[in-house]
Amino acid sequence: GGHAALKGDGSVVTWGDNNGGDSSAVSQHLGSGVKKIFSTTGAFAALKSGGKVVVWGESYYGNSYSLAVGTALESGVEKVYCNNHAFAVLKTNGVVVTWGNAQRGGVVPPSLTTQLSSGVEKIYANDYAFAALKGSQVFAWGLDGYGANAPADSGIVKVFASESAFAALKSNASVVTWGNSFGGGAPSAEVLEELEEGHGGDGADTLPVDDLPQPPVGQPKGGELRVVVAAPLLDDPHVQQQNVEQILIQHTAPEQLDQRN
Repeated sequence: GGHAALKGDGSVVTWGDNNGGDSSAVSQHLGSGVKKIFSTTGAFAALKSGGKVVVWGESYYGNSYSLAVGTALESGVEKVYCNNHAFAVLKTNGVVVTWGNAQRGGVVPPSLTTQLSSGVEKIYANDYAFAALKGSQVFAWGLDGYGANAPADSGIVKVFASESAFAALKSNASVVTWGNSFGGGAPSAEVLEELEEGHGGDGADTLPVDDLPQPPVGQPKGGELRVVVAAPLLDDPHVQQQNVEQILIQHTAPEQLDQRN
């Protein structure tokens, strides 16, 4: 796989195979000003000060985008999100921009273009799809059966993700789910009855699904080594450098469902 390390001076060091380990094509943009790094299975995206995003790695996993997307990534990006195969960014004006594998969320379907062109507050990701929270509604896209096509419920206040499904907490403390049944997207009738009733209270801390944060989580202090995806690489000479703040390590998930068409 490919590896990338973010140093305290805002520069990025990469190594490994061509799935992100070779950043020579964009090295002139990685020498300073990088705030955070994000990765799919085979590509990286670096968010720089001023909202510019720099991408490198394998095209199938996110290092391929249109001229319009490239222009949108030049400035104004507030946050970057990723799943195994695609990236999505939220711009400061509430616009969503996506790229990567079309079936896994890299392309927004025409039916959602208008909804995602303004006012989006947050994006969530599982391994195969994205979900955007706008007002009190959620709009999802990606792989059918794995988190695309969110319910048209209103009153949603927060979204949670498993590997292949989503769950949304509503203002009345009820929960709606969608996605792959094995990932929690289709609870049993008994569980569904419990979720529809709502029990008040916080709710968000007791849902039986993980609220997966988007990597990386926060910024460590200068000089601290943070391994975002754990691996025994501490003996690697690329890691043994001062002021390394973040390391991203790409790996192949055990279950890819890699339907390349």
